[in-house]
Amino acid sequence: MKSIKRRLTFHFSFQFIAIIACVCCVLFCVLMFLAYYLSKQDIKRDLPSGSLSVLTGDTTVEGGKATVSDDLAKQLKQEGLWYQVLNKQGKVIGEINSPKDLPHQYGLSELLEMDKTKKFKGYSVVTELDTFLTTPTYYILGYKSDLKDQLYALYAKYNKQNVPPKSDIPLIKKALKEKDASLQILNEKGDILASIRMSKEKTRYDPLEIISRKIEQDKYDSTATVFHDPKKKISWVFYTPNNYHSITDESIIRKAWMVSIIVAVSVLIATIAFSIWNAFRYGGPLLLFTSWLGRMGSGNYSEVLTEKERKRVFRKNGKVRLQYRLYSEVIKAFYEMAEQLS
Repeated sequence: MKSIKRRLTFHFSFQFIAIIACVCCVLFCVLMFLAYYLSKQDIKRDLPSGSLSVLTGDTTVEGGKATVSDDLAKQLKQEGLWYQVLNKQGKVIGEINSPKDLPHQYGLSELLEMDKTKKFKGYSVVTELDTFLTTPTYYILGYKSDLKDQLYALYAKYNKQNVPPKSDIPLIKKALKEKDASLQILNEKGDILASIRMSKEKTRYDPLEIISRKIEQDKYDSTATVFHDPKKKISWVFYTPNNYHSITDESIIRKAWMVSIIVAVSVLIATIAFSIWNAFRYGGPLLLFTSWLGRMGSGNYSEVLTEKERKRVFRKNGKVRLQYRLYSEVIKAFYEMAEQLS
């Protein structure tokens, strides 16, 4: 009986390990899908800055060449962004959708100017330097910021006084309407000095409100573009429609709930199926033994299994079927006991 004891121990241990492995695989797949989905949402909601961290994490540098996944490359092209990776000598070792006027080798002065102004050859750029566990690598993400440049031109043209004169207001309104934008002018305390194409319900902002609107743009319905004059201590805040939604948007929460429900239902169905399979696998042999014990109680010692039960337990070649193989020693012992009792 030691062999059956070892077999049962191995069998149940293997089952529990397999169940744990399956659950871990399901959880891992769900987490990977969630991370992939959130990374895509991160790119969509904050393309200029938020996506650079995703890109740097996805970029692989091997043999002096940098590559990213095809999916991210496709998204960059769709959004009209370009991406370059430089080695420590300033040479481009990987690029996506780069305009023809960009160099393939950057000098020190170009990189310093780019880092200072966040501009290069008419493009707005976001940069990042990576020196962690690798040779220094410089990442550049560039994009055409036409709207921001236009808003800055509007600010530079009419920012002559703390508040534009009444004669300029119609011109500013017309320019803002063309860009589907609105404007608020704030002093250093956050008091609203003027509102153009906006409701005047709010009279003051807390300092961190504007900072939050500028940094966490995905949380709001409009994007805040801020130009500050340190001499006059006046800030012009332009509001434009925000085309990107937050990762906490209701649609994403709804999708997360749907995924959770699907996973929960799948686990429940798998558990029920496993329980039925276990009941069939271990209950069947016990019913056979019970029927034999009942016949033995009636004085029938010679018939261990009926003809129907024998076909269910044994194959045509005489071997025990897989469902009953775990109890092959028990069946053999029953036959020996029945023979002795008979």
